[in-house]
Amino acid sequence: MSALLALVGLAFISTRLVELPTLQRSFTLLGLLVTLEVNTRLVMLTLAAGLAASGAESLVRAHPRAVGRPAEHWLLPGLAALALGTVIVRLPEGPALWLGFATAILLLLAILSAEFVVVDEEDPRFPWAAAGLKALAYLLLVEVYFTLRALDMRAIFAIPLVFGASAAIPWRMFRLSMHPAEAVRYAPLVGALLAQIAWGLHYWPLAPLKGSLLLGVAAYIAIEGMEGHAARDLPPRQIAIHILLAVAALAAILWLT
Repeated sequence: MSALLALVGLAFISTRLVELPTLQRSFTLLGLLVTLEVNTRLVMLTLAAGLAASGAESLVRAHPRAVGRPAEHWLLPGLAALALGTVIVRLPEGPALWLGFATAILLLLAILSAEFVVVDEEDPRFPWAAAGLKALAYLLLVEVYFTLRALDMRAIFAIPLVFGASAAIPWRMFRLSMHPAEAVRYAPLVGALLAQIAWGLHYWPLAPLKGSLLLGVAAYIAIEGMEGHAARDLPPRQIAIHILLAVAALAAILWLT
């Protein structure tokens, strides 16, 4: 795990130390001029995501209970490395950069540790690791939403990315408590719902932080609702708690941001 984190961190730092030739191509898609640019940041962040995903898969496969389990533990580490790296490369030189770098490595460490523990459902640490992994997944979703809004992409490009992230990350969360077939069925529904909400918010004059937090609250409501529907046992008290949390979060977002 230490070697994996060191390699991912080196890929992050290399975006400021290595200069690769830039390749740029333009083409027309649906009447829009699209320009694709392959530069140092894209190459290094792609390598970081690949390292995190493949390294996480190798790490989990070393678990004695991992034999015969589906290959699903690579998703969150890979997406986390890509999303966190996208933020790090945009930070200015100084304390903020090193603080962001340290935070990213610690978050990756937490995700990798949790993924290793949840391989064994009989592990006494499983409930805590699963809860921590869900919390980190929510944090990752908000970070993805923030990045997409900060990049100020056109809706035709941003909304499919929102759908992909809002389906893939909840799918991993659902796999902690659902049958694989149910997870595959519910995850696209969450993605479609969040894509519709993101499409509407895209045209509102919202700051990236406020917009991403609002989408995060919507994701929380959708995911918890889908999990309750799948379990077919959602007590009224739990529904009330979810509603109160969502209302409090919305009030705090609209008031403080």
